[in-house]
Amino acid sequence: METLQGANRRTDLVRAIIIEASVRFFSALQFLVLICVLNAGPVHVYGQSGRLTLEQAHVIKELLKEKALQISDLPQALTPGDVVPDAIQALPMPDEIAVKLPQFKAHRLVLTLKQILIVEPQALKVSETIDR
Repeated sequence: METLQGANRRTDLVRAIIIEASVRFFSALQFLVLICVLNAGPVHVYGQSGRLTLEQAHVIKELLKEKALQISDLPQALTPGDVVPDAIQALPMPDEIAVKLPQFKAHRLVLTLKQILIVEPQALKVSETIDR
């Protein structure tokens, strides 16, 4: 009888230890998630219009590194849907990008110090943004 009670006590002790360890683990995990959320800066979603993936943004950035294109001086960052000011010159889409991403062949390009803007040709409305 004492052996059975001793075994039950050990089982209860093991359960208590497992529960305590689980609570501490999940508390630590919640803490880490909270820290990650608080430390995450603004999130930039590529392809807000649904046409540009992270991989495509990378291709554009890499192809533009090799080019000596005019940098426009915009006082503030633009987002999809914004209209590019008249004073800013939108450049033709480079052939290398148009070949790799034909859906943007007719679009124009605006480069700033902080952004690459893909612009609709007629309305000069920002279609996509890429952080530099």
